[in-house]
Order: sequence, then C-alpha cells, then structure tokens
Amino acid sequence: MTHPTAPSPQPLGHEHLAALTDARKRSAKVRRAAGVATLSGWTMAIFAAVTLLGALFGSLISLVTGVALGVVAFNEIRGATMLRRFEPRAARLLGFNQIGLAAIIVGYAAWSLVSQLRADPLESMGGSSGDAEVDAMISGLTSTVTYGLYGGMAAIGVIVPGLTAWYYFSRARVVRTVVSQTPEWVVSALRAAA
Repeated sequence: MTHPTAPSPQPLGHEHLAALTDARKRSAKVRRAAGVATLSGWTMAIFAAVTLLGALFGSLISLVTGVALGVVAFNEIRGATMLRRFEPRAARLLGFNQIGLAAIIVGYAAWSLVSQLRADPLESMGGSSGDAEVDAMISGLTSTVTYGLYGGMAAIGVIVPGLTAWYYFSRARVVRTVVSQTPEWVVSALRAAA
C-alpha cells in the first residue's frame, strides 16, 4: 500500500519575506508595550506575594492590598498576551488596570497616613520623655515625616501609573494601525510567533 506524499510547501518568496520584515518593524511599539506589561505584571506578582506575607501575621490591610495587587498582576500579564496577539482592547484593559493600581496605592497611602496620625508617637517610643518641649518636637517631627512619606507615596502612586495608563491607552491606535496596514496572513504569522 502506497501512502500519498504530502505536497512540499513552497518556500517564501522575496515579497513574502519583505512583508514579514516590514510587519515586524511596524509592530515594534506593540511588542515593546507587551514587554513593559509583562515586566510590570511579574513585578506586581512579586509585590502581591510579599504583601500577602503580612496577612500571615493577621494584617487585614495586607490581605486586601495583596489580593488587589494580585488582580493587577494577572491583568497586566493577560494584557501583555493580548497585545502580542494584536488585540486593540488589550490597551484599554492595561490602561484601566494602571488606574486601578493608582487607586490601590493612593488608598493604601491614605489608610496608612490616617493610622499613623491617630497613633501616639510617644507611645511607640515607650512613653513621654518627661520634657514637654522634646515631646512636642518628637510629635511634630513624626507628623512631618508621616505626611512626607505617605504623601510622597500617594503622589508617586498617581504619577507613575497615570503615565503608564496614558502609554497603554495610546497603544490601541498603534495596534489598529498595524492590523489595518498588514496583510492578514502576516498578522496571523506574527500572532503564531508570539
């Protein structure tokens, strides 16, 4: 019994290779954004794991923050995968995910600020020093450092994720342009290569 031989595939011609090369160049910004999202996602996953360790010691805020960071990490990695498949909605997912991250950071900073300001700084040091001026100086310095630390955290939590969200939102147009200006077979090949 003879088996039919499969037809040998035709090698890609010069114009096919040129189309693939052109599409790879055109999609560089999309692939770069996918790399940013992947790095961000795995970084958030590490932060989520470390934060969840605090929950082992009974910290409810660590549990809530760790779970929220885990959701952000999952969405970043999922969005990176979607970008590699040239799905324009990935940019929207990633942008809103960064806005969610900003809300988590600002919420954590606000909660920490209120918690620290409610606490008596002298109590954490073992009580009053016995000198009213020294106690006032310690209380004032503690308040200043607390405002600076958590206020700075909130500011960074708005600026960095805000700029990253803008970056991701701007990639939607780039993805649509790549898909519309690239032959369908090339887009399929790039998706398969991802």
